[in-house]
Amino acid sequence: MTGNYAEMIHLYAISAAFGVTIQSYIPPSACVGLAASLYTTVVAGRDVRRTAVPAFTLMWSTLTPTASNPPFNHIVPLVNKSTAKPVDDGDFTFDYAAA
Repeated sequence: MTGNYAEMIHLYAISAAFGVTIQSYIPPSACVGLAASLYTTVVAGRDVRRTAVPAFTLMWSTLTPTASNPPFNHIVPLVNKSTAKPVDDGDFTFDYAAA
């Protein structure tokens, strides 16, 4: 493992950190059977009300879409383009050497 993947537990951590519910979504054509029902769900982290409306949707993706049984291990935020606000990252620079 190289640390460049995501699991459901990461969504619970994101939910708890932001204090919101998250809609987890996996495309139905990409996955059949039990995995689709496990990954398409509302995620509520610690101390977050499960009945709250999800603040955003995270879609599961993969780096190997041509595999017969691809591992869905990356998440992509789905954002409504009409309501998205541009992000001003200012002078943010990431020190890759320190990471």
